[in-house]
Amino acid sequence: MDKLNKVLKTTGKIFLRFFLSLFVVVLSLLIVLVGVSMALFNGPSTYARDLAIKTLDETSGMKWVSSLFLPDEVIESVLNPIDDSQSESETTEDVPNYEFIINEKTIDVTIDIGIGLHLVLRENLNVKSVEISDELDGFSVDETKNKSFEDVTDDFLEALNNSGKIVEGENDALLIGTIAPSNELSAVIDETISNIIAKKELPITVLSLYSVEKDNGIDTVSNNLSMSYNKAKLCNLLSNSDSALFYNLSMMNLTEILEFCDKNSINIKDLVNSANIKETEKIPVVPEDEDEWKDHPDGIIIHHVSGKTYNATVMIIKDPSRVYAVGANDTFVLGVPGRKIEEKIKSEGAVAAINGGFFVDGTSNSYQGEVVRNGGIPFGSVISNRKYVFEYNAGRYPGFVGLTEDNRLVVFNKEISQKVAEEYKIRDGLNCYPVLIVNGEPQSYSKRGVTSGLNPRTAIGQRADGAIIFLTIDGRLANSIGGSLDDIIDIMLEFEAVTAVNLDGGTSSSMVYLDSKGEYGEAGQYVFLNNRAVVAGRTIPTYFMVRPLKEGN
Repeated sequence: MDKLNKVLKTTGKIFLRFFLSLFVVVLSLLIVLVGVSMALFNGPSTYARDLAIKTLDETSGMKWVSSLFLPDEVIESVLNPIDDSQSESETTEDVPNYEFIINEKTIDVTIDIGIGLHLVLRENLNVKSVEISDELDGFSVDETKNKSFEDVTDDFLEALNNSGKIVEGENDALLIGTIAPSNELSAVIDETISNIIAKKELPITVLSLYSVEKDNGIDTVSNNLSMSYNKAKLCNLLSNSDSALFYNLSMMNLTEILEFCDKNSINIKDLVNSANIKETEKIPVVPEDEDEWKDHPDGIIIHHVSGKTYNATVMIIKDPSRVYAVGANDTFVLGVPGRKIEEKIKSEGAVAAINGGFFVDGTSNSYQGEVVRNGGIPFGSVISNRKYVFEYNAGRYPGFVGLTEDNRLVVFNKEISQKVAEEYKIRDGLNCYPVLIVNGEPQSYSKRGVTSGLNPRTAIGQRADGAIIFLTIDGRLANSIGGSLDDIIDIMLEFEAVTAVNLDGGTSSSMVYLDSKGEYGEAGQYVFLNNRAVVAGRTIPTYFMVRPLKEGN
C-alpha cells in the first residue's frame, strides 16, 4: 500500500510539474501574441514608429514592421537626414501663399546702370517679381506690385534721373540683359525700355544683350563677383577668356567699358549683335527626341527605378491629351462605394491608370455627418470630361491638379470652385496634396516631417514637352519600405518634370497597365506594375487614366 501511495505521489508531482510547465509556456505564448498584436495594430512605442518615419497620424505597426529589414545606416540616414540647403528655421516656415501655379516660362530682365534692377516677367510681360541692388530715392519695390513692366521701368528711370544718378560722361550708359525663350520677346523688351528713355529725353546710351538660357560658368562668376549675370556675360565677351582683362572690366561701369572699347578700337556693338545672333540660332533649344519613342508605338514608356528605401515605377505618356480624370461612379453619394482600380480600368477600356486623390476614410473623417469607410467620397473637386462632377472642400488636403483644354498640367495649392475651373478651362482634374515641383523648381515646404514619411506613394507630373509622368513608389514591404516627398521630387526631376504633385498613397497606391506585348505576363492582360502594400487592394473614388491610341496614330 505504501508502495502504491509513493507511486501515486510521484506521478502526481510529474503531472503537476508538466501542467505547470505547460501553463507557463501557454501564458508566455499568449503574452508574446498580445505583444505582437499590439505592435501590429498600434505600434509598440514612439521610437518603433519613428524608426520607419511614418506620418505622425499613421501609427499602425503594419507601417513600421518593414523597417526592421533595413540596415542600421539606412535607418539612421532617414531618421537624421542631412540637408545643407535649408536651416531648421527655414523648414518650418509657412507654406507659400500662392493661389495658382501653372507650368509657365518666365523672362529674366536686368537693367544695369550702376544701380541694377532685376525683373522676372511672365510671357505676357506682366511683372512677377522685382529686386534692386541698392536703395534708390523715389523707388520702392513694394510699390511695384500690380504694375506693368513698362510702368516699373519708367518709375526706375525717373527715380534715377531725379536722384542725379545719370551723369553725362560718367554714368550715362545702360545695359539691358534679357534671358527669354525667344529673341522676339527680348526685342520687345529692348524696344520698350529704349522708348521710355527717348520719351524722357535721357542722355543714355543703350546696349542690349540677349540670352536664351544662362551659361552656368558665367552665372558662377557673376555670383562670386556680386555682379549681374548680364554684365559678367558682357565682360566675358569683351575679354575673350583673358581673366586679368575680365577682372579689370568687371570693376568698370558701362560708361567706362564703352570708353575702354573706344580707346582700344573694339567695336562693342558689333560684338554684342553677333552674340545676340548666335543666341537666336539656339532658339529651337531641344529638338524632339524621336529615338525616345521609336520602340514604343503605343506612346508609353515604363521605367523601374530604386533608391535606398524604395522601388518605384515610372510611366511616361507621350500624348497628354490621352490622360484624363474619372470617378468611380457618375456621382458621389453616401452609401455608394468606390471601385477597385482593376475593375474601373476594364470598364473604361483604358490602357493605363493610377489612383487619384485623397478621400474620406474612417472615423477621423466624415461626410454630411456620416462616417465613410467604403472609399466612395473624395476630398476636393472632381472634374471629368469638362464636367464639374463633385465638390467637398473639407480643408484636409487643400490642393488640385488638372489638365486644361490645351493639355497643360496646372496645379493649385487650394481647393477650387467651378468658376475657377471654367476660367482656366480645366477639362479633367482632382484633389492632390502637396504641390511638389513648379516650373522645374522643388517646393521648399515639402521637407516638413509630417509630410515626409516613408510610405507607398503615387504622383503625377508633366515634362516641358508635354509628356505626362505617372509615378508609384512601393512601400510597407520587406524590400521597399517606401518613399518620402523628397524622393518623389528627386525621381520627377530625374525624368525632367517641370510640374509635379503628390496624390493619395498608402494602400491606395496603384499603377495598372494593359500589357499588350506580354512583357509582364500574358499578352493582352491588365497587370499591376507596382507591388501594392495590400494585395487585395481597396475601393477608391478617383483615378487618372490613359485612353488607347486612336486609329492611325
